[in-house]
Amino acid sequence: MFFFKMLMDFLDAGNARYISYFHHVTIESWLSTWLLPFIAAAIVGLCFYHYSREKSLSRKQKAILITLRSLAYISLLLILSFPKLLIEGEGALPGTVPIVIDASESMQIKDNNEKTRFSGAVETYKVLGGDKKYKKELKTEAFAAGKDFTVIENTDKLAPDGDYTSLNQMLEKGIDRQKGEYCPGVILLSDGAHNSTEDPENAIKLFQKLGIPVYACGFGKEKSKDISAEYILGEDVVFLNEKAKIYVNLNQNGYTGEDTELKLLLGDKSVYTGRHKLDKDGEISVPVEYIPRTKGTFQLKVEVPAMPGEVTVENNTYIKNVRVIDEKIKILMLFGTPSWEYRYLMGAFERDKRVDVKAWLVGADKRLFRKGSDRLSLLSSLPDKKDLGKSYDIIFISKLDAIALPPEFQQSLKKFVEEQGGSLAIIADMVSIPYSFKGTPLEELMPLTITDRSGRSYKNEMFDILKDELRFEVTDEGTSHQLVAFSGNKDENKKTWAGLPPIYNCYTSGRLKPSAINLVTLSSGRQKYPAVVFHSYGKGTVLFMGFDSTWRWRKEFGDRYFRDFWSKAVQFLGLPHLLNESAQSTIFIGKETCYSGEKVGIRAKVCNPDYSPVIAELIKVTINENGIDKQVDMHSVTNRPGIYKAEYMPELPGMLKLSLPAQYSARPVDLRIIKPQLEFHNSGLNKPLLDKITKGTGGSYYTQEQAGQIMSDLYKNRHKVPISVKISLWDSMLLLLLTLMLFSAEWYFRKIYYLD
Repeated sequence: MFFFKMLMDFLDAGNARYISYFHHVTIESWLSTWLLPFIAAAIVGLCFYHYSREKSLSRKQKAILITLRSLAYISLLLILSFPKLLIEGEGALPGTVPIVIDASESMQIKDNNEKTRFSGAVETYKVLGGDKKYKKELKTEAFAAGKDFTVIENTDKLAPDGDYTSLNQMLEKGIDRQKGEYCPGVILLSDGAHNSTEDPENAIKLFQKLGIPVYACGFGKEKSKDISAEYILGEDVVFLNEKAKIYVNLNQNGYTGEDTELKLLLGDKSVYTGRHKLDKDGEISVPVEYIPRTKGTFQLKVEVPAMPGEVTVENNTYIKNVRVIDEKIKILMLFGTPSWEYRYLMGAFERDKRVDVKAWLVGADKRLFRKGSDRLSLLSSLPDKKDLGKSYDIIFISKLDAIALPPEFQQSLKKFVEEQGGSLAIIADMVSIPYSFKGTPLEELMPLTITDRSGRSYKNEMFDILKDELRFEVTDEGTSHQLVAFSGNKDENKKTWAGLPPIYNCYTSGRLKPSAINLVTLSSGRQKYPAVVFHSYGKGTVLFMGFDSTWRWRKEFGDRYFRDFWSKAVQFLGLPHLLNESAQSTIFIGKETCYSGEKVGIRAKVCNPDYSPVIAELIKVTINENGIDKQVDMHSVTNRPGIYKAEYMPELPGMLKLSLPAQYSARPVDLRIIKPQLEFHNSGLNKPLLDKITKGTGGSYYTQEQAGQIMSDLYKNRHKVPISVKISLWDSMLLLLLTLMLFSAEWYFRKIYYLD
């Protein structure tokens, strides 16, 4: 191969010198290739005939002269036939190797000493770029992948400033300049802390298709220490001098088993300080209670102090807006009999200083209403149907037949929800509710349909005992709804619901109406039944509970789940009417803080002035981002009349204000946009991902100590590509010199043999 390369260099044969495996070697000429041997034979014969007649020469002298003249004429023939040598094979070509340095913010982390990951990457780049052994065939070009993707000219001016890491973009932009050219490989100097939505599997497939291997050098520790305040899950409206419960979601790595202090400030006043054990890596949901002492609207801020060795403290706070009020939610309980559900609910509501509860029982004993009775919350008769909206915020109905409510009162209940913005909580009792609502004004209020089936009788309850267990299961819509949140961690919350005591009886007949939102189901095998469902009806809200045994939660777990659930339900149902915020139309976001560059899901319930759903393909929502108005299309949701959805990605930190057109009478919604801290979540060295990328593309992974091997391995393992070279021989200096030498040699021997 050495002599072949020398020959190809002499012939100036381009990439032919890099061929290491030959497929074909052929000669092209204006003369047919098959004819050349016959012409050559004729030339040899002619030369033999010419010199065989020379009597003065010995046989040896004749042989020398015949050979020289034959070769000289044959080389002349080659020149005159304009031959071209065609060589086809495979080989590794010289090329440019892009070196991509990760310049995202996580590269500024100091893991072991005073040096950052980024400074280690720059040092490694200098070593690779200064390796002169392979300079002839491997040139290097370096890039910094930070806020911008730039060619490195001066390493002193580089700084890790990228606010997210996309290994896909680093690799794809790294080979942009090499498109259409041979690229021996790409060198990636990174911590591998990929945190963009792009799937690295796509980059692997692309580089496999292009045949370009990735050689990665990793920086940093696999577990970087960090703790962050991720989110606050809690009510936006709380009551003066009453306990308010929130869930603070923390995310930590490297401090498992240690304690951390948690501080909660309402405005500028501290309302909670406590120490909590960090029992696992990852997301931790911490329940916290505080008591607001001042009315008004405040920022609720959670703070986690800096921990030893923490990579950043910029993500140690989270802020949520909270409104403190000094009013009571007024509740009316309409029950047929004092069931266990009734007794536990009344006990909870009578102890709750945030509510004022009244109850009416069908056929209650008149002795309960004598003078001096302590049953002050019990009503002797149905309240005035005209004053429902003025006197109550929520009405509960259970354990009664609709016949017990006069038709006029039923119409008043419908008006209470539809026009006055009140809320109705319907608790199924398996005997009368909701079956007795069929054909009454109350049927329209239901978020589920009512079939012609009848409920179970008391005889069934006695002699036909149901034994099949029904277990709770949180739906996709329920995972992000505060009403059914027993934990700020979605997985923990699902596990909590699944672990609640099983139910043996629930409402199984109806189907969800288009406007209904199902938060929790009861399931037995493949059968699933709505358990916690609500929908908007006119200005108000109707909550339907498909079972009537939440009292069992209190019996087995105390107030932990029973009080927690009904406390949130009362606020969810009662506050819009109490605060006169029941709206014709509503915008839902589900959060009040998000990151710039994060997709925000927007939903809206849009109604006409008569509260009928607006039917259209799309409506416009106005988004004011830092003072600039933008119009965004909201598209209708299939089979959900009046419900529209859209997505929006805020570009910069600041404030978003979302509003619907004025004719829909919807309150604007504010959303706080903060700078993402993606670079400091799970910011440890992601060796498994870098290893997967390198192996998937045919490259290798290296530690910083092994980085000196990269250029050597890349050179040895360069992928082979087809090489096809056509070399013109007739105008080759080598052939011309060979022809002249042969003629000159013949002339020389003729002279010494005394021939003319």
